[in-house]
Amino acid sequence: MDPSTDPTPETDRLVRFLALLLERKRLLRPKGRSADGTKDVYEHAKTKQLHEVPAIELSSEFFIAVREQLSVLVGEPKAPEAAPAEPAATA
Repeated sequence: MDPSTDPTPETDRLVRFLALLLERKRLLRPKGRSADGTKDVYEHAKTKQLHEVPAIELSSEFFIAVREQLSVLVGEPKAPEAAPAEPAATA
């Protein structure tokens, strides 16, 4: 959310995702939309500082794109390993 950086679709997506996570943790509170309707306004719970976040539609494509961006940072999820089969009990 550094104002000195130029916004790109990729950074806007990550900022929106971060705002959702911080809202869930109750660190940000939604305060409505900006006057032009292109940004959602959030208030930081402790500092009362207002932050404008791009109002991006939360669709499945949005979350797929975020997952792809985050996989660059944390790597691809590992496939679940098959559990070894237990030997059959003999009677």
